Amino acid sequence: MKLSIIVPVYNVEKYLPKCLSSLLNQGLKDEDYEILLINDGSTDRSLGLCTDYADRYANIRVFSQPNSGVGIARNKGIDNALGEYIAFVDSDDYLLENGMHEVLKPIWDRKDIDVVRYFSDYDGRNVKPIVNQIVYDAPALEMIRRGGLPAFIWTFLYRRTFLNENKIRFKNYRFSEDVLFVSTVFLHNPYVVSNQANIYRYVLREGSAINKRDREHSRICTDHNLLSYEDVMRELMTSIIREDEEALSACLSSINFKKQSTWTRMFTSDYKRSEFKLLKKRIVKNKFYPFMVWNQSPRVKIQCFLMNLSLYNFFIYRFCSGIFDYIIVPYYINRIKEKVWETE
Repeated sequence: MKLSIIVPVYNVEKYLPKCLSSLLNQGLKDEDYEILLINDGSTDRSLGLCTDYADRYANIRVFSQPNSGVGIARNKGIDNALGEYIAFVDSDDYLLENGMHEVLKPIWDRKDIDVVRYFSDYDGRNVKPIVNQIVYDAPALEMIRRGGLPAFIWTFLYRRTFLNENKIRFKNYRFSEDVLFVSTVFLHNPYVVSNQANIYRYVLREGSAINKRDREHSRICTDHNLLSYEDVMRELMTSIIREDEEALSACLSSINFKKQSTWTRMFTSDYKRSEFKLLKKRIVKNKFYPFMVWNQSPRVKIQCFLMNLSLYNFFIYRFCSGIFDYIIVPYYINRIKEKVWETE
């Protein structure tokens, strides 16, 4: 079997049929791929929909677990997968018709590839025909030198044996678990083929994590982003990448750029003075703060200066948080969204 598509499912009855319909129209024979639906304790009709599809299609398998989070659900999928490669699709997203066929066709008989990259966009954007063209074919090191570490898991196929041999699994974080996973993969310097095919469509729905800005959500997001950052830095400092000055610099630059999303969450977390003091101590200790310039443009230098100033002390933080919460944070969240699709 060539491919296992893993789909964590949690209360997505409204979106699941479109997702599954797209996965069933990938131009592959049933015996060449499977769809693993991991029900993560859904309380709506999602599980019923999963079992209905599994009854109708022999290449769909369903697993259920108590609500444990998307990372644990994906791990269950990896542990039960049979495919040579593994793909991750969120249950509210979808793939373009015949997309996986186009991605796999040029590399079907090759055995030297650990990771296959393709591209993504927002739902409704980039409706041009799929262009199937290999644009990179080498170990990951050169790709890292060019652009640092990727941050999202859904635009890659991962060779299952590569994940197992390197014991790569998701941490049980509610946020940024994908950053840690894909960073860990690339820090093992896999052999990568990048296909220009743009096949993944991300549905930005109301209530999705990137849109939430309530205090409790922002605090959890900040905490888990910091945990993921700490893990990524540990992986980086023990990987072979650290021995390559150019690649190491690119990694640190991409990590510094990704700090923006955590920074924006800090300003919707409404920390009290004692909480801010503990947060500041933590981000200084783990070298998350101060923010380092990730490229030499004047705009980025000014941006880093303002980011550092905004967390200099509690009073500046409180003053800035009101401005940032209603003006700057929405702007940066939108910029980060745009950057995701530019870089992925």
